[in-house]
Amino acid sequence: MQNRGLIRLLAIALALVCFYQLYFTVKTYKVERDAKAYGMTQARLKNAGATPLQLEAIAPKLEALYLDSIASKPVYNFFGLRKYTYREVGEYAIPLGLDLKGGMNVTLEISVVDLVKAMSGNSTDSTFTQAIKLALQNQKTSQEDFVSLFGKAFEKIDPNAKLAAIFNTLDLRDKVNFNSSNADVLKVIRTETNAAVDNSFQILRTRIDRFGVAQPNIQQLQTKGRILIELPGVKDPKRVRKLLQGTANLEFWETHENSEVYPYLLEANKRLREIKALTKAGINVNDTTKSVSAADSTKASSLLSEIQKQGKDSLAASTADDMIKNFPLFAVLSPNTSRDGQISRGPVVGYAHSKDTANVSEYLNMPQIKSLFPRTMLFRWTAQPTEKDGNFYQLIALKVTNRDGRAPLDGGAVVDARQDFGQNKASSVVDMNMNAVGAKIWQRMTRENVGRSVAVVLDNYVQSFPTVQGEIPNGRTEISGNFTVEEAKDLANMLKSGKMPASARIVQEEIVGPTLGQESIESGMFSFAAAFMLVLLYMLFFYSKDAGYAANVALIVNLFFLIGILACLGAVLTLPGIAGIVLTMGMAVDANVLIYERIEEEVRAGKGVRLAVHDGFTNAYSAIIDGQVTTLLTGIVLYMFGSGPIKGFATTLIIGIITSLFTSIFITRLIFERWLDKNKKITFVTSYSAEWLRHTAVPFIQSRKIFYIFSGTLILISIISLTFRGLNYSIDFKGGRTYVVRFDKDVQVEAVANALAPSFGGTAPEVKTYGGNNQVRITTDYRIAEEGDAVDSEVEGLLFNGLRPYLGDNVTLDKYQDNYQLSSQKVGPTISDDIKKSAILAVVFALLIIFIYIALRFRNVAMGLGGLVSLAHDAIILLGAYSLLDGYLSFSLAVDQSFIAAILTVLGYSINDTVIVFDRIREYLHLHPKQNTVKTYNDAMNSTLRRTFSTSLTTLIVLVAIFMFGGTSIKGFIFAMLFGIFIGTYSSVFVATPIAFDSLHKKKRIEEDTK
Repeated sequence: MQNRGLIRLLAIALALVCFYQLYFTVKTYKVERDAKAYGMTQARLKNAGATPLQLEAIAPKLEALYLDSIASKPVYNFFGLRKYTYREVGEYAIPLGLDLKGGMNVTLEISVVDLVKAMSGNSTDSTFTQAIKLALQNQKTSQEDFVSLFGKAFEKIDPNAKLAAIFNTLDLRDKVNFNSSNADVLKVIRTETNAAVDNSFQILRTRIDRFGVAQPNIQQLQTKGRILIELPGVKDPKRVRKLLQGTANLEFWETHENSEVYPYLLEANKRLREIKALTKAGINVNDTTKSVSAADSTKASSLLSEIQKQGKDSLAASTADDMIKNFPLFAVLSPNTSRDGQISRGPVVGYAHSKDTANVSEYLNMPQIKSLFPRTMLFRWTAQPTEKDGNFYQLIALKVTNRDGRAPLDGGAVVDARQDFGQNKASSVVDMNMNAVGAKIWQRMTRENVGRSVAVVLDNYVQSFPTVQGEIPNGRTEISGNFTVEEAKDLANMLKSGKMPASARIVQEEIVGPTLGQESIESGMFSFAAAFMLVLLYMLFFYSKDAGYAANVALIVNLFFLIGILACLGAVLTLPGIAGIVLTMGMAVDANVLIYERIEEEVRAGKGVRLAVHDGFTNAYSAIIDGQVTTLLTGIVLYMFGSGPIKGFATTLIIGIITSLFTSIFITRLIFERWLDKNKKITFVTSYSAEWLRHTAVPFIQSRKIFYIFSGTLILISIISLTFRGLNYSIDFKGGRTYVVRFDKDVQVEAVANALAPSFGGTAPEVKTYGGNNQVRITTDYRIAEEGDAVDSEVEGLLFNGLRPYLGDNVTLDKYQDNYQLSSQKVGPTISDDIKKSAILAVVFALLIIFIYIALRFRNVAMGLGGLVSLAHDAIILLGAYSLLDGYLSFSLAVDQSFIAAILTVLGYSINDTVIVFDRIREYLHLHPKQNTVKTYNDAMNSTLRRTFSTSLTTLIVLVAIFMFGGTSIKGFIFAMLFGIFIGTYSSVFVATPIAFDSLHKKKRIEEDTK
């Protein structure tokens, strides 16, 4: 072999780089193992009488404290050249995905609507507001970006309207003038929107970095405005949601006194009473587009006179019924007055129960009520409930002093913020420093409001409203609000990171508990070890101790290189990623099998071992490259269209194919060359496998009609099942929420579904056994179209209440989420449409690119058609199996992103098999041009049976090991791979080649007929 020295040098260099990179992972594991032991030891010492369960709950906190204490201390000395701290070592270690470590995966969508509104100066132009509404409506069924939809909607509503008239604001005056065309304005809007999204991405990155999560992953997705965030090890989802979705819109407002507002509230009560009476009488006072008839006008006047005669003016004299009738606003908003009716001082104008705050806000925002209040009055709720009763919130009256309606001072003036403790040390506060401009405004505000309150508002909720005792000249202040230490730290973090240009909402979310993550690691590693050992043993058994040893060394080196390169790239290791590594090991054998079979053919032809090795490698290159390239193409398609764990699977598959080629072609060759230089006798088969499938003469082409009928029957059954039973689409494709819950005892899924039905509006969620009989997977689309943390919390609360009979009396919501709810996932309807579109594109693109490659590579359209038909055959039957068997197995057969990954992998594997057969047919047609075509095809197909058997068997062995030991969460994915590879192997022999044969002969007959 030429360039042996260069290849050896490259292998050694790659090995050193991989070793260097992987040692960080080893060192991190050792430090964390010591920390775990320390945490448990300290937990036992400090809690002598604690139970094992209590110790398991205490130990992780002590473990985290230990790791925090050594974060900046050196733990690894690299040959005296450099010392690495624990934090640095952890950054270079292979990051574990959420399915292995537990944590939170979130897809955020920056609100482009808010950005467009802000750029227009919150315009109230009717054409603009109607266009916004129409664009939002169209966005539900369209894949276009919002700016494009808005442009089309604006033109549709008023073709003659000019966007420049709306967007020629102070902020955009240098980019938009009155002569700008609508296309030019849309271009500016798109540019500004993209810049704002990029800014949001950087702000979120800063927040996450300061949050203190080890090895977070944040990246912008292809859909503009969407950001993927992975936070391994996070145990407080509510805190994370608040951190990510908060805009950090900090404002400082002057306030109105309660005495200034109370008369207007009385007038609002009177007006609201009139509106309700008129509405009850059938007179629509809200529809301003219709004129009121003379009869209704007379009726309304009479009613209003009657109301004024009967109405009461004193709250004290009102019973509960009278209160609702005569004081509808005060029925839900308790005014801030003393028992004797005296109006209290301060900016608090009333109190409302949490369930009534929405009603109060709705009343105050009614056009007929809003018009009663001066334009300087603005109402906001407090962020925290009152201390006396945790269910009541205060309504604060803010004073608008600027013409544009904005706060006189905002968070842009804050240059530093940190968590501190208040004067009584009982609660945390946030200490802030302002820049020179902000300090000057703050000095003026405090000077002019001595004895009055100044409200600190964050994201439209009042955090505090302290009374100003005196002028504050240094620009320093604090925010108080009964914060915990974590809440104060997060708020300081958000203020330092900066204000988000627009609000962000969670459109997809997945939470994996640490218990499930640890189980996934154990099951994944066990399945990996079992599969790897089985492959090693098979190679020794089938290909003798010499060839088997060389293949196994190449396999081990391949594994080392693969994991090392993953570490170098910082690729996240997921459970599908482990499956990808194991699958790569099974497929890596394919190249060695092709080489060994070729060498055996050369030896049997009478060549010496050295020459046989040389020719065997040379003749196998074409088939190896063709087969691996097709699989590589499907891996690239997966990487392009996949996300999260699927992208991790694609990454390991792509890298694994490349390392497999290097080790199979070069490492085994180096081993053989070394043995040959020492005149070592090399054997390539054992006595058990020497004649296995060696002299077969199966009449494949003559029997093709039998296989056509068999395949046609399977396809017909699949189509019938798909038509009448359909597919069980996961929430990836239809939107919804999924929870995996484990109980202490076995449960009946029907009973659990019936118990949950009352909580979910009478419609029972889908409940299926997931693994053992004490573990279920609950899926619901209840209120999935609604947004906000309150909705998510309410759904989890409803789920908890419905499951209470199965949890025990002492289980609280927090304990349920920590110990029983193993994972949860949420996919909004918008992102599910995008996932569906990406899945369809991925499959179509993969089929197209494979067809083109085969047609070009073999310069034979018939072979390209045979490959394409066999792939369609595999996909239809696999879909049919999922449809037919769903509900009859102990694991989920829902069609999700993992299933699409499985289909694409199967298609790649199937075409790999097909390409090997086609390559041999092409060779035989070249060697025997005058031989009967049927015999040539049959001989070529029979000659590849040993290779097909060995490759398929090793891959199936690997998949069976993963299926048996890999854990419940990956069973559906592996089942699709198992079934698909079985069908793919069948189709490559019995479908693809016969179709290519018939297509070729049909073409020849047509050519002969036209002569």
